[in-house]
Amino acid sequence: MSRNARHYRAAWEAEAQFSGWLMCAEGDPTKAFCKLCKCLLQAHKKDLSNHAKCKKHLEAFKYSQVSFNNTKLTKFFGVNIPEDRKLAELKMAAFIAEHGSILTVDHLGNLLPSLDKSSALLSGIKLHRTKSSGLISNVISPCMLEDLIQDIGDKSYSMIIDESTSVDTKKTLCIMVRYFSEKKMKIVTTFYRLLEIEAGDAETLTNTFKNQLPLDGLNINNLIGIGVDGANVMVGEHHSFSSILREDVPHLITIKCVSHSLHLAAENACKILPRHLEYIVRECHNWFSYSSKRQIEYSLLYETIAGKKPLKIDKLSGTRWLARISAITKILEQWDALQLHFQLAKDKERCYTSGQLDLMLSNHAKGKLAIPDRRIKISSDHAKGKLAIADRQIKISADHAKGKSAIADRRIKNFVRPREGEVGDSRLRHKNFIRLREGQVDDSRPTNKNSGVLPGRNPSRNKKVHMDGYSDNRVYSGPDHIHQNNWRVGHVSTTYFTFDEI
Repeated sequence: MSRNARHYRAAWEAEAQFSGWLMCAEGDPTKAFCKLCKCLLQAHKKDLSNHAKCKKHLEAFKYSQVSFNNTKLTKFFGVNIPEDRKLAELKMAAFIAEHGSILTVDHLGNLLPSLDKSSALLSGIKLHRTKSSGLISNVISPCMLEDLIQDIGDKSYSMIIDESTSVDTKKTLCIMVRYFSEKKMKIVTTFYRLLEIEAGDAETLTNTFKNQLPLDGLNINNLIGIGVDGANVMVGEHHSFSSILREDVPHLITIKCVSHSLHLAAENACKILPRHLEYIVRECHNWFSYSSKRQIEYSLLYETIAGKKPLKIDKLSGTRWLARISAITKILEQWDALQLHFQLAKDKERCYTSGQLDLMLSNHAKGKLAIPDRRIKISSDHAKGKLAIADRQIKISADHAKGKSAIADRRIKNFVRPREGEVGDSRLRHKNFIRLREGQVDDSRPTNKNSGVLPGRNPSRNKKVHMDGYSDNRVYSGPDHIHQNNWRVGHVSTTYFTFDEI
């Protein structure tokens, strides 16, 4: 740049001959720029005055005046859209956005005028994908957001936040808001925003969230709580979304998602179940999912037995463990029909899967899989690894290092454990258990009910045992010798007791 070069002066823009079209060139203070002619000029006032009088500039200035006076498309084209038609098209666009696919608008826009050709309203509707998308994005969405912000006002509110990746590999931050609506006079939970983010780390999530609230007119100090999943990036102790946000909002309350917590508890609890139970649920679905012939054969068999069509067995979900209850319930309802079907399929198709399923379905697996009340109740003490499904629910101790599980014939209250100081012998305990069932134990009550120890060394064979008097809920479950006698499982109980060697 020359030392004697003249610089552009902003004061020139206020003069009448330069007003509206003159500006400084971007990145070069020695140049001026004409908005009408789209050209660079020397920052000399005389050169600028000569440019203002040239033919090219005068024609461009005249054209700009005509365009300025006809900025509205309705005035330029002479189109006047009735208000009732505008309202109808907006309602249709809102309906499609909530209930349908945008691809159906083309067909719907052609269908409506043909319903009543005498109707001026229906005949005048012109709505297709491009126009519908524009109405949703540029008219309906801003209006709904404005109404939402006004309804929230200066009141306290909470946010429910989750980060995910869409099918086109774009990371998004979905935000829902929960507040008390004075219009509806109740607590409302509704969609707030779906923000695109560059990364899924805590710093990016926090900055995106904090920057968006002031742009929409929400006071971050009115934020009283957030609901998030249990991911470390959201609720970690150090440098997580909640910990960084708490620096600006010290009173912030963070609530973990209960569904995610139950999901993790159920996932870990299911690890102690026998693996063949999962095999039954998974392969029962796979057996029918790819063969229409098998579905038809099983449907006819089930209709013969139950008098109705069978429900389709759901596929096991790899990420949602609580959804497995649906598949398990349907298998239990169709147990007898499935057992008969695989007995026939084993001989007919002679394949490994049908043979294994027939063996498992006939081997009293129903007692382990049964959840009669159709619900999984997860103990609040899942920190100790317990899954409670009791009184028609199965209570399984997560302390599987001892390798014990409670399985009983109708109502099992009697599993044996050694007393303190004695070495446990599984064969001896099994022997005592059999003798107890046959009534070979004295029915006198123990001197110490809490100990659960049966007195007497030579009991009479004719006396029966009153089981209810020897309960001790603190006793762990015994060994799985119940399978040796092929006892049928009819009920599961969580009460156990012990007795001395006979």
